[in-house]
Amino acid sequence: MVSEGTQSVQAVIREAEQRLRAHHPWLAYQDALGILFFVGALGACAVIAGLYLDGYLYWWFAAGAMAVPISILHEMEHDLIHRLYFRGRDWLRHTCFFVIWWAKLHVNPWWRAPQHLYHHQRSGQEDDIEEKLLGIGLPFGPFRFLVALHPGVAFYLLIRLRRQIREASLGRTILMSAPTFLVMLVIWEAFFGYIRVRYGYAPSWDPALLLPPEGWPLARNLAVLWLFPNILRQTCLALASSYCHYYADIEEDNIFLQTQILRHWSLAPIQLFCFNFAATHALHHFVVEQPFYLRQAVAFTATDLVVAKGVRLNDFGVVPRNNRRWGSAVSSDRVPTASA
Repeated sequence: MVSEGTQSVQAVIREAEQRLRAHHPWLAYQDALGILFFVGALGACAVIAGLYLDGYLYWWFAAGAMAVPISILHEMEHDLIHRLYFRGRDWLRHTCFFVIWWAKLHVNPWWRAPQHLYHHQRSGQEDDIEEKLLGIGLPFGPFRFLVALHPGVAFYLLIRLRRQIREASLGRTILMSAPTFLVMLVIWEAFFGYIRVRYGYAPSWDPALLLPPEGWPLARNLAVLWLFPNILRQTCLALASSYCHYYADIEEDNIFLQTQILRHWSLAPIQLFCFNFAATHALHHFVVEQPFYLRQAVAFTATDLVVAKGVRLNDFGVVPRNNRRWGSAVSSDRVPTASA
């Protein structure tokens, strides 16, 4: 049963959406807008790559700039998981999945889809695999940061969580994402191998000494335009996502208790590379059928009203509490149910 508090928040969000749709009839062309964002993000990636390869952009600027359109592709993948575009045209949905999978160098979207839908059913519970692979519930420290920094650590977490993986064996789960993770690993090792050799840090037994000298430009360009943007994007997303969710001491099926809104000015550098995720994701938990661009627009007018209804805002205590909503550990006698 949906609580009264949840219904009141949903009403605020939907009313803001209705006002936007009434003022902007073009929002009704959802499939066309989806294609526009998809093609536009890929086009932006191509322009950034071209400018960098022609020598017009510093490597650090190119890597950061590339992370922004890839974050839009991530939002597209999320909306496609919820089937917000191209219904009845599965070939187009799967084509977008394939392209985004390789653009992101991350988990297989066909594996992620059921895990994400299950996340909405079990958010904050022990078997919420999607968020646990982002580090939710782990103490803040080097390991949690490593989980956010390098998606390859997900393989280690998958082994730890193997009994909780739904609808697929551990081996199949790993194999489904192995292609992109292996490519990422090769680029990572090649780039830093060349760095060790070029700057004299490679010991005599270092395999990097076998790398051909003429391969350095390719390794450098792949790292700047493909590896580093995704490391940056995924790190920001993992931190934003895991800390805007609560875990372990919230009752099941209570949407009101699952998330908070993080929109503090100090988070702007993180929000930039994950499309303002932490500031708007709570709205998505209440109303899942909004595409990402509409949710962003709704947030401008709805967030303050949603906070006034009792949704938490900028609860930085979630960090030392390891994502607990109420305290440092799950209470043994009572899990609060109040919407506060």
